Amino acid sequence: MATKPNVKQPTDTWEIEWVKERLSRPGDYKAFTEQMECSRKIQRRMWDEKEVLTEKHPRKWVVMGIDGILALGDSLETVIGEIDSRGISRDEIVIEHLVPFPSVMPRPIFR
Repeated sequence: MATKPNVKQPTDTWEIEWVKERLSRPGDYKAFTEQMECSRKIQRRMWDEKEVLTEKHPRKWVVMGIDGILALGDSLETVIGEIDSRGISRDEIVIEHLVPFPSVMPRPIFR
């Protein structure tokens, strides 16, 4: 008997509704999985670059896309306003607050 893959299940109602909405239309499964793969790549890139970014821009907000940094600012509202004004989809970005943290904190493992 095959074992189930260890996949994080959505826990919040909005996550469940978001997944249901994304998968409800015919042909959306492929688009959904491509979007999740793109998001994973952006998240990995953010973690790979976060230490250097935090040293250069402590306590700033950064928006990263697949090609790199898209916006940098002092507030979340500033960077969201910038990406919205440029027409960038929020499905194609990762937003982080660059706050220095102790080196004893573990980094997430991406597979």
